[in-house]
Amino acid sequence: MTTPFTMLRSEVDDATATATYGDAQAIKVGVVPLGIPLMAGPGSFTAVILESQHSHSGGSLSVSLTIIGVAAVMWVLYLLAVPIARILGPIGLNIITRLFGLVVTAIGVEIIVRGIQTHVASFMSVS
Repeated sequence: MTTPFTMLRSEVDDATATATYGDAQAIKVGVVPLGIPLMAGPGSFTAVILESQHSHSGGSLSVSLTIIGVAAVMWVLYLLAVPIARILGPIGLNIITRLFGLVVTAIGVEIIVRGIQTHVASFMSVS
């Protein structure tokens, strides 16, 4: 849950700023390599496994096509990242980072609340 809060504050740690700009006090706007683990990390693997298990006939094909489609869209977005960053500028990137941080935080809170609701409901049904 710390990633969305960091995105909301639009912070980059000193090590990343030093590696990116050569100076930790330089403007701290840049791309942190967090996108790759978030795209192909444990959550993605779990989603693919669960979707494959719950799918009916032809499910493996639909999951495979979805993965290929998402990979193609991400490839295009990565190709366009530098031109988009130039157009948005530092302030636009900061706004987008905070906006998506808010979205990721909301999703995380929703998952936590649903987990608590499920746990409380199962606890109440046992009593």
